[in-house]
Amino acid sequence: MRSKWRMMAVALAAVCTVGALGAVSASAALPEYVSKSGGSTGTMSTSIPGKITMSTASGEKIRCKYGTMLALIEGPKTLRALFRFEGCEAEFFGEWASCHNYVKGSESGIEAEVAGRLGYISKTAKTVGLEFEGKGGGEVPVFASHIECHYKIAGKVEFNEVSMTGDLIGKIGPVNTMTKKLTLEFRETKGVQEIGSLEGSPFKDSFGWKWESRETFRPEPVGVELTGTVTLEPEGEIKA
Repeated sequence: MRSKWRMMAVALAAVCTVGALGAVSASAALPEYVSKSGGSTGTMSTSIPGKITMSTASGEKIRCKYGTMLALIEGPKTLRALFRFEGCEAEFFGEWASCHNYVKGSESGIEAEVAGRLGYISKTAKTVGLEFEGKGGGEVPVFASHIECHYKIAGKVEFNEVSMTGDLIGKIGPVNTMTKKLTLEFRETKGVQEIGSLEGSPFKDSFGWKWESRETFRPEPVGVELTGTVTLEPEGEIKA
């Protein structure tokens, strides 16, 4: 697992070097990312220090203590990123069970590689969103697949698995300001994501999960709640 993060760090350094060599020759349609030097590549490092929750309307929930996101900004609108949530657990039979698709010491965590793109939540209000989907694009796992949650029944350790699919949209800003810091927010109410789609996009928010122990044909919708502080390198601006 450490090798994946080292590879990401090397790639981040390479992108920063390429981005510093020159400005892009043509501008994409707004919204778009532009670095202080006029380029369209860089890095985005996000710290999520507070509570992270993934909830359904029926009350099922996975919660994590904190998270991070390392991202390569590959163009004016696109990036690829590695999310990591740590200290994750789900409630089963009145007890909180440890959940993971990787384990680091005694901590449990969830990690996944995703692709992202900028778009308007509202062009009139100049509100910009960042849409995440599986790195292959389309209806593929996002954030995690086959997360194991371990719990005890009558002293015996059992586990359940959950698969997550779909795409997810968060609000990012401020816009039209040259800065090193941005805020990325996801908000939900009773399992329904606050931002359902980007303007002009044929795709709708379809993030959901399926507990493997249940015979559910379609994933149950899941709402994600988190706030992250984004650090840009180099300093840049989201033009809207």
